Amino acid sequence: METTPLHTQDELSALRALVAEQAAKLSAQEAEVSKRDSIIGLLRAQHWIRQRLLW
Repeated sequence: METTPLHTQDELSALRALVAEQAAKLSAQEAEVSKRDSIIGLLRAQHWIRQRLLW
């Protein structure tokens, strides 16, 4: 069974850290998109209600 050279293991560790960092950023972006979508939904509902009250 072959072992992975040390420099390759270090590179893999660095790549894993980079992937973890990117995953965390993506998760934060998804949370922001969800929050934005909720705000848009609330504004649309508010607009709909105001339209109905003015009729």
